[in-house]
Amino acid sequence: MLTIKARLVLAYTVTFGILLVVFATAIYRGTRLAGLDRLDARLRSYAARVQEKMESAAPRGPALPGGGPAPGLDDAWQVAEHAAGGVALTVERHEEDGVPGFAVKVLEDSLLKEVAISAADGRVMKIEVGQGNAGQRRAGPAFDVRDFALVPADGLQGLRLQVYGREGQVVVPDSALGASPTPLWQAALKGSSAYEVRRLGGQDYRCLWTPFEAHDVVYALEAAAPMAELNSELERLSFEFSIIIPLALCLAGAAAYLLSKAAFRPVTRMARTARSITAASLDQQLELSAADDEIRMLGETLNEMIRRIEGAFRSQKRFVADASHEIRTPLTAIQIELEFAERHSRDAAALGSIRVALAEIGRLNDLTASLLLLSRLDAAQLTLSWQPTRIDELLLECVQSMKLRVAEQEIDLRVCIAEAITVSADREQLKRVFLNLIDNAVKYSGGKSNVRVSLDRPDPAQVRVRVVDNGPGIPAAGLPHLFQRFYRSDETRAAIEGSGLGLAIARELVELHGGTIQVRSEAGGETEFAVFLPA
Repeated sequence: MLTIKARLVLAYTVTFGILLVVFATAIYRGTRLAGLDRLDARLRSYAARVQEKMESAAPRGPALPGGGPAPGLDDAWQVAEHAAGGVALTVERHEEDGVPGFAVKVLEDSLLKEVAISAADGRVMKIEVGQGNAGQRRAGPAFDVRDFALVPADGLQGLRLQVYGREGQVVVPDSALGASPTPLWQAALKGSSAYEVRRLGGQDYRCLWTPFEAHDVVYALEAAAPMAELNSELERLSFEFSIIIPLALCLAGAAAYLLSKAAFRPVTRMARTARSITAASLDQQLELSAADDEIRMLGETLNEMIRRIEGAFRSQKRFVADASHEIRTPLTAIQIELEFAERHSRDAAALGSIRVALAEIGRLNDLTASLLLLSRLDAAQLTLSWQPTRIDELLLECVQSMKLRVAEQEIDLRVCIAEAITVSADREQLKRVFLNLIDNAVKYSGGKSNVRVSLDRPDPAQVRVRVVDNGPGIPAAGLPHLFQRFYRSDETRAAIEGSGLGLAIARELVELHGGTIQVRSEAGGETEFAVFLPA
C-alpha cells in the first residue's frame, strides 16, 4: 500500500502530466492549423493573381481572330500538347483554308489527333480525331499556358498546378499531381473553393481547388503547395515536447515530493515524539506547528489525550502505591498474630489452618512488595545504589539460599563460574533478579530435575548469567507475553503458585542496570534465561 505522501505525489504528478499533454496537444494542433491557414492564404492569393493574369491575357479561342507574335516550331509542341491534352508526336507546316500554320499530330488516350494551329496568332483552328472519331471538333483552351509561368508564387516554393476543363479533362497537366482522386474539380467548376491534403510521391501537399475564368470559359484550378516546411516545424515541436514533458514531469514529481515532505514534517515530528512516549514519560507533549491548521488541531487533540492518559496513569499508580502501603500494615499485624497463635496452639487442626493462613499471608506480603516496587519503578523513584559487586559471589549466595528447597524437590542445582567478575551494580536489586530466575527454574522444573547456573564473559564489554532448567518448557505462543505484568499461562496458573510479576520486575531492574534479558525455550524441552550486563 502506498503512503499518503506517495499518493499525493503520484496524484499531483499524474494531474500535471495530463495538463501538460493537453497543453502540448493544443499547441501542436494550433501550430498545424496556423500553418495550414498560412498555406491556404498564399494559395488563395496565388489563385487571385492567376485570375488577374488570365483577365489581362489576349483571347485565343478558335472562333476569335486576333494578332500576335507567330509561334515558332519549338513552341508548337507545347501549344499542341496543352491544346489537345495529349502528347505531341510530329509537327509539320500546314495550310488550312488559305491560312498558313502547323499540323501537329497528338496522341491522347490511345487516339491519334491532328491539331491545326494558326501560324499567325497561335490559334487552334481545328482538331481532327482519328480511329473512328474523324470529323470531331474540339476547341483548345482560351488561354496561353505560358501565362502561368508569369504568375509569381510568393512563398510557395515547389508549387504544382493543374487545370481541368468543363468535362473533367486535364487541360494543363502536371505529372506529379496526376488525376484527382476526388470530384473536387466539379465543385470548383460550379464556383466553390475547397481544400484538402494529398499525399504525393511520399510528400504531403496542401491543395486548393478553385474556379477561374478565361474569356467567358470557366476552368478548375488545382494548386498544390508542399507542406515540407510545416511538417518540419511540427516534427521539431514533437521532438521538443518529447524532451520537455518527461523533464517537466520529473521536476513536478520532485517539487511535489518536497512540498509534501514539508507539509508532513510536523506530522513526522509528532509521530517520532509519540513513539518515544512511554508510561514513564507521559508528561512529554507533542510539538505543535506554528500554522493554525488541521495538523495543529490534530496535535492539540493528541496532547489533550496524552494528558488524560497521564492523569489516569497517575491515579492508578497512586492507588496501587497507597493500597500496597496500607495493606502491608494489617498484613504484618495478621502475620504476627498468626505466628503467636501457631506457637501457643495445641490443636492439630487449628495448627494446620494457621500454617495455611501464614502461607497465604506470605504470598500477600510478596505481592504487596512487588506492587510497591513496580509503582516506584513506574514513577522513576527507585534509585540504584551503585557499588562494585562480585557477580560470582552473588550467584553463590543465591544458590545457597535455595539449598533447602532444592533438597526437598531432589533437584540437581549446579553452578559453573568461568572467572570472578566484578561489575558496578546495585547488589540488592541484582540479587532480586537472580533469585527470581533461579526460583522460577526450581519451581517449574519439578522433582528430580537439573538446574544449571553459569557465569561467563562472551566478550570483554559484556557479562552473561544463564539459568537453564529442563522443565516442561514454555509454549511459543506465550514467549512474547512472558515479561508482561500478571501474565501467566493457563497451564501454570492452575498448577503452580505465583503472581506473574517476577519476570516483569526482573526485566525492568536489568534494564535499569543497562543490560538486557533474553529467553529461549521449547515446549517439552529446556528453558534458558540469559542476563547480559555491561562489564
